[in-house]
Amino acid sequence: MWVELLNDIHNNRIMNGDLSYLNFKFELHIAIYIIELLKDIITFKIKDKSLKMTFENKSITFDKFFYWWQIERTKQLTNEEKDLIQKYETIQKTIVKYSNNINKLKNTPDSDKKDDNESQIESLETKINKLQSHLKKETPLLKQKLTLIGNFKNSYQSKESLKHLLDSINFFFKKIY
Repeated sequence: MWVELLNDIHNNRIMNGDLSYLNFKFELHIAIYIIELLKDIITFKIKDKSLKMTFENKSITFDKFFYWWQIERTKQLTNEEKDLIQKYETIQKTIVKYSNNINKLKNTPDSDKKDDNESQIESLETKINKLQSHLKKETPLLKQKLTLIGNFKNSYQSKESLKHLLDSINFFFKKIY
């Protein structure tokens, strides 16, 4: 969930879309980015001249938001990181397994199965080449995804910094409404 959201916003909205003006050295720009990232999870709005947050159609306090941000969101992001890495490692392990099978087939002394072994070796080498090509293409994308997740996961690590973010979000909404 997170990686798709982060990737979508990064590639489609920040790199060449309606959020391409964002400069992450500006506090309000970061607030806009966070609002955009969280819009399907947490709703921010001004009510009675103060910022209100809604999570799963329930109003939440800062403390609940802080807990969600530091515990639940971090768990979700960590799990996505693990999933991405495991998928990548599974492909690497499959390549190793195929290579080991090739070595076994090459070292089989039975000459009656030589043609069959060569056919299996060719098939395995083709699979290895396809998997290596896939890894070569996916490695930079994986690194980008892991960087996006890591940067987001490590943002606003203290209560004070998260309060500061909410102050910026509050200011943003007060100025546009």
